[in-house]
Amino acid sequence: MFRFIQKTSQRTWLNLSSYTAMRPDFRLRSQINRTFLSQRQPMTAEDWFERFWRQRGMTRQVVRFVYAHLAEYSGLWWDRILPSDRLNEDLHLPLVCWFDWEMSLLDDLRQELGIALEDPEVLTEAVTVEDFLSLLNQHFVQAI
Repeated sequence: MFRFIQKTSQRTWLNLSSYTAMRPDFRLRSQINRTFLSQRQPMTAEDWFERFWRQRGMTRQVVRFVYAHLAEYSGLWWDRILPSDRLNEDLHLPLVCWFDWEMSLLDDLRQELGIALEDPEVLTEAVTVEDFLSLLNQHFVQAI
């Protein structure tokens, strides 16, 4: 019986430590929202599209998708994000998102926009939000 309890206890500890390693950094997420994004005016998805993306030739579907889903994945105030914000250096996406956010992104892209990225590593080429939207928009236009 002791052996069973010991193994169960070890598994529980491994699960908890794995959870900690895979969860978002909530403190960093909150800090980014409070210090980096709070100084900016929030925008609706339509305002965000009109202000930044229409003149850049982005499709409304891709802009709305990114506006909604990246807020969901990251917990960041996406209604205040600018095209020049850097995904890693400014927004720290790999740290503020759940470990599997990129897999969720790929699934959602396929289901909602019909974008099936053959090489998900292509996402790592994007440095800024504008790069990211341009990349997705290019794949979306090719898919339709």
